[in-house]
Amino acid sequence: MDFLIGLIGALVGVGIFCFGIWFGRQLDAKTEGLTVEVPEEEAAELQAERDRLIADQKAFRELMNYNANMAYGVKTTE
Repeated sequence: MDFLIGLIGALVGVGIFCFGIWFGRQLDAKTEGLTVEVPEEEAAELQAERDRLIADQKAFRELMNYNANMAYGVKTTE
């Protein structure tokens, strides 16, 4: 009985997985070729936000790489 319940559960899982693949392909077919036009003002705001996030990420990486040698100005020979 346990084997039968497990088998049915596996089949339901495979069926849901196949349905997801089919539904995803149908959605891709409907949205293919669609474009969104963004107003120039909003595009400039988005670009400024993107640049700010990139600068924040760069500053965070520099902060995470900070060590005692950088703090005391020790020159390393590499």
